[in-house]
Amino acid sequence: MSDTEPTVGQTTDTELTAAAANQLGPLSELVEATFTEMSRSIEDELVRLSSDSRTVVRDMVDGILEDLTRLAAERLISSAVGRSLANGTQEGVEAGGDVLGDLIRQELRNG
Repeated sequence: MSDTEPTVGQTTDTELTAAAANQLGPLSELVEATFTEMSRSIEDELVRLSSDSRTVVRDMVDGILEDLTRLAAERLISSAVGRSLANGTQEGVEAGGDVLGDLIRQELRNG
């Protein structure tokens, strides 16, 4: 061995760092690019999900309000018509309201 060639024990830290950088540099660039793109994709999907979620929740609330409105209207109508059919007796009000409620529910199911 010549005096100018370092042995394994004589390799300097600078040489080791340079060798590692040469071998790992492309890999680190690939990892950095991959994570950058992945974080952008996740961010885009979270924004889209947030936007879609607002729409879904809004549609759900609208549907619930429509159902509650229908139920309230059904009770109001069946109560009033039930009273008029029953001539004011409690048993007649309940029977008339049930019959009318059943008719309204059937109509709603049929479209």
